Amino acid sequence: AGAVVSIQNGLCELEIAAAVGPGRTVGAFVNFGADVLEPGVIHWGGRGAVVVG
Repeated sequence: AGAVVSIQNGLCELEIAAAVGPGRTVGAFVNFGADVLEPGVIHWGGRGAVVVG
């Protein structure tokens, strides 16, 4: 038993549900302000949120 929660970019909850079942999948996302200005240079825009469920 248990659940899979993935908050990595590019792996959505529908793909996880197809592998482990929808009853064992929880959607989540991370929301924060940041921009990649150039390789190795990131502008951080402030705090964000991690939302599960």
